[in-house]
Amino acid sequence: MSLRFLAIGGFLLALAIGAPTVTRLVSAAPDDDKAAKADDAKSDSKKSDGKDMPADEYVDQAQRSAQKGDMAAAIALLDKALKSEPDNRRALFLLAIACQQRAGELERPKNSPLLLKSADAMRKLRDSQKKLNDQEKFVLAMALYNEACTHAVEGRTEKAIASLNEAIDSGFSQLELLDSDEELASIRKAPEFQKIQKDAAEKAAVTAREHAKAMFSENKPFKFDFKLPGLDDKDVSLADYKGKVTIVDVWGTWCPPCRKEIPHFVDLYKKYHEKGLEIVGINYERAEDKKEVKETIVAFLKENKVPYTCVIGDDKTQEQIPNFEGFPTTLFLDRAGKVRLKVVGYHSLVDLDAIISMLLDEKPAPSE
Repeated sequence: MSLRFLAIGGFLLALAIGAPTVTRLVSAAPDDDKAAKADDAKSDSKKSDGKDMPADEYVDQAQRSAQKGDMAAAIALLDKALKSEPDNRRALFLLAIACQQRAGELERPKNSPLLLKSADAMRKLRDSQKKLNDQEKFVLAMALYNEACTHAVEGRTEKAIASLNEAIDSGFSQLELLDSDEELASIRKAPEFQKIQKDAAEKAAVTAREHAKAMFSENKPFKFDFKLPGLDDKDVSLADYKGKVTIVDVWGTWCPPCRKEIPHFVDLYKKYHEKGLEIVGINYERAEDKKEVKETIVAFLKENKVPYTCVIGDDKTQEQIPNFEGFPTTLFLDRAGKVRLKVVGYHSLVDLDAIISMLLDEKPAPSE
C-alpha cells in the first residue's frame, strides 16, 4: 500500500487542527499515554451523546480527537456535524483529511472506503463553495488521486481513469506517482492513461511556471550566508558556490517530508548541474553525539545516492531565515547569492524544476 497520503495528510492535518508547524506533527512522541488518550476520547464521546449540538461544536470536538490521534472518533463526530449541516466547510475539509490519515493506518481493502469518503467530502466542499483556498485545492487533488488508485486496485478502470482526469484538472501535480505508484499498474497500459500522462505533464509544467512567477513576485529577497563543517570536517561556505544558482535544503534525516523530497533534488542536480546548479543540504539531526550525527547523514546519503554536499547546521545559520517555520525549508539563491525564494514543506518535482529553470534562464547582472 502506497504511503503517499501519510506525509501529505500529516502536514494538512496539522493545518486543519491548528498545529503551528510541520515539525510538531512529525516530532510528536509515539509513546504518548494511550490510556489518557482513551479517557479523553470517551469524554468527548459523552459530550456528544444525547441532544444534537450545533455542527461547529461537533467539529471542535473532532479537532480535539484528531489532535489526540483518534481519527476514528474524529470521523464519527464530523459525520454528525455534516448530518445537521451538510455543507459545513470546516467539517468537510477536516473529514477529508481525517479519512486520509486513518487510511494511512490501514491496508487494502480496509482503507478503500475511507479514501472514497475523503474524495466525496472534497467534491461536496468544492460544489458548495465559490472558491477554494490553496489547502483545500491541494486536499481535493490528492483525495481524487487516491480515489483513482482505489478504483484501479478494485478493477474499475473507467472510474479510475475518470477520477485521475478529475484529479489532474483539480491541480494534482505529483506526476512522478503516475509512473511509480503500484496501485495504478492495472490501468497504466491503457491508451487513455498514456494520454493523461502526456497532457498532465504539459499542463503541470505551464501551471508550475505560472506559480513560480507568482511566488517570485511576492517574495522579498534576503541575504543569507553560511560557513559550516562538512562531513569530512572541512568547512563549506556559500562563497564556494559564487556565480551559481544554488538550492539550500534545510532538512534532517528524521523528517518524512524531507526524505521524500530528496529524490527530487537528486534529479534536479543530475539535470541542471552542468548548466550551473549547485545544491547544499544543511542538516539538523536530533542526535547529540557528533559522531552519530555524521554516521546518520553519511548512511542516508550513501543509501539514496545523493551526489551533492551536505553540512551540519547550527542555530546561527537557521536564525538567518526569516520566520522559520519547520522542516524542510528550501532556499533558492540566484547567481548573486541572494535568496530569491523560500518555500516550506514538501514540493513536487515539477514545481521545483520550474523554479530552478527560471533562475537558470536569468542573465547575470554586469556586476556579477
